[in-house]
Amino acid sequence: MNDIYLKIKSIRVKKNLTQDDVAKHLGMAQSNYARMERGLSQITVERLAELAEIFEMSPEAIMGYSEEGGDFKEDAQYYYNQVKKLEEKVKKLQKELEERDTDDLDSFSRREAEKKKLSEKVGELRKELAAKEALLQEKQQAIERLEREKEERGRTIEHLQAANTKLLELLTR
Repeated sequence: MNDIYLKIKSIRVKKNLTQDDVAKHLGMAQSNYARMERGLSQITVERLAELAEIFEMSPEAIMGYSEEGGDFKEDAQYYYNQVKKLEEKVKKLQKELEERDTDDLDSFSRREAEKKKLSEKVGELRKELAAKEALLQEKQQAIERLEREKEERGRTIEHLQAANTKLLELLTR
């Protein structure tokens, strides 16, 4: 059996982790992890990297681990890599924030421009509406005037008909 399996078990025990703890972090059953720790299943490079994350060590430190040293020595490479990952994550988040701020500013400017155009359009439409209301009022007044004239003409026609009827009566007598 390769000593990598013994090293993994020794590190797990030193870190006060149970097989179940490590198995849960790896997303596997405890029995499968136990088989791996006993050397009954292969450890892939990816799995070794996952174990390194759990143990907070670099894969190289796991492979070079020795119980003779007693306590763990600081794994500078692991922490250096963690810091680099976090720095990259911070840079990425800062870039996203800057882009979002720029996008928000551009979006705000576009919305303000659209708002201004819409306000101008509303103003134009209100003027047009006022003009049409004035025109409608003029037309209603003209209709009322025509209806009064029609009534007057109707009365005039009635008077003329009455006068015509009297005239006919006089002529026929």
